[in-house]
Amino acid sequence: MEQSSREKKRIDQLYWLGLNLSHYRKLRRMERDELAAKSGVSLSAIACIEATNITTNHKIKTILDLADALEIPPHLLFDFTKGDTYGKKIEG
Repeated sequence: MEQSSREKKRIDQLYWLGLNLSHYRKLRRMERDELAAKSGVSLSAIACIEATNITTNHKIKTILDLADALEIPPHLLFDFTKGDTYGKKIEG
């Protein structure tokens, strides 16, 4: 069964969400278990989001909790511009 353009777009967005989360976590020099402790999000949920081959939906509250723990505005995790995110510096 062929995927619709909407499904393909959603998979692409979840892929970049995972890459962005991993990028900002590493930029903060945090391990997944540290982020889990600081955010209250399970280690397995973080691993699932960062795994770019897993394209399941994630609760918005989880994403907001992770952004808070990383001390970044949530919109940075939703920057799907394919690579432009990684050249930006974090304030703080």
